[in-house]
Amino acid sequence: MIKYYFIFYWVFLVIAFSVYFINQSIINRFKKKSNKLKDNFNSLVSMCIDYRKSFECNNTPNVIYGKIYYYDTSKNTINIEKKTSYSEYDLFVFLHEFGHYIECQRCHDIYYFINIINLCIYPIFFITFTIDIVYLINKINANMFFYIINLVSVIIFIIKFLFIYAIEYNASEWALNFLKYLNKKDNKIKQIIRLAIINQYLFYLFLFIPLSFLIIFILI
Repeated sequence: MIKYYFIFYWVFLVIAFSVYFINQSIINRFKKKSNKLKDNFNSLVSMCIDYRKSFECNNTPNVIYGKIYYYDTSKNTINIEKKTSYSEYDLFVFLHEFGHYIECQRCHDIYYFINIINLCIYPIFFITFTIDIVYLINKINANMFFYIINLVSVIIFIIKFLFIYAIEYNASEWALNFLKYLNKKDNKIKQIIRLAIINQYLFYLFLFIPLSFLIIFILI
């Protein structure tokens, strides 16, 4: 029985990694081929920040330039990758993060809850994974502590899986609407959105599947 679980595990990982890297290569190719922005990127950012008032978002976000794009919920900060020139892809990614800001202002409690999940998921995963390895190596029978720590991990992953699509899809919808507002369109961007969401699911599956198989090996 264990042999079949082990074979299935590696087959799944190979397929999942293949899909992940194919998706990422498509996204990277789209990013490289994206047209250079004709408009001033900073002016478009300022225009969007001002436009937030149309959605009754009076809490002005901070905008800083760094290494990557992301929205920091706790600091209400939109981080923008610092570059000498920006493409239409960069504009979409900024608008996606701006969409997270809009959603956070409109659904603050949900975003606060998801932020807690995001902060907990990695440390709890590594703690649980380490404990399960110890149980497996030392052939310790599953006890109450084992069930509780693994149940907490599984619940956190399930919550993450349930919210990924809604959070990322809504932010992307805001980005698409802002692109229309700025009179900029790209028909391929919806495909990129789908691939990016699939890759987020796959990324967390890469964490969850090894953990789930460890639990199965210990229980059987």
